[in-house]
Amino acid sequence: MIQVQLANSGMDSPMAVGGTGGGADNQQSMFDVAWEWNPDTSQDFGGARAQADITKQFALSKQTGCDTNPNNDQDANNCQKLNAAAATVDLGMLKFKPGEFKYMSSRNMNFSNRAQKAKLTVLNSPSVTPKAPVAVTVTPRDTGNSDAMELDVTWSAPGAEDPAIGFDGKEYWGMEQTNTKVRVGLRVRVRVRVRVGLCSMP
Repeated sequence: MIQVQLANSGMDSPMAVGGTGGGADNQQSMFDVAWEWNPDTSQDFGGARAQADITKQFALSKQTGCDTNPNNDQDANNCQKLNAAAATVDLGMLKFKPGEFKYMSSRNMNFSNRAQKAKLTVLNSPSVTPKAPVAVTVTPRDTGNSDAMELDVTWSAPGAEDPAIGFDGKEYWGMEQTNTKVRVGLRVRVRVRVRVGLCSMP
């Protein structure tokens, strides 16, 4: 997916790299983030990223050596078609600033007359307070060094009150089906056969 912020969602016009607002939708750049975490340690993409770097990485899915004027869909350097993109791209983690941001997947829309656009709304305060995790366990790990300690911390997603008990008698958290929707349908077919006999009167 090539993710591009829109300057005009009605016309599918992308926002310029380093954009600071304006356009028909009058929005700030979504890539002017509060903070970012980049797990990439490669020479090309490692380290802290500026706004322009984040924008380019999301737009190109970290493709390099792109043809500036591609006219062949099968060209390996045609980055518009994601021909040079890896199967999996880790773009890290971003904390967006409050605002409303509109964006699109320009590659998906290129297939036909699709309009795969979305809107991201970031609030100043959380609208839903997350619940605390359940089944939290803390287990010390032997490091062989009395001056250092490591801990293994595990937990399950919030919501469950009791674990599911497997056939092996062990507890399994996060496996409950309390929120699973079940649809039950009943189809009845009735076939009626009527025989009519005629008799003559004396």
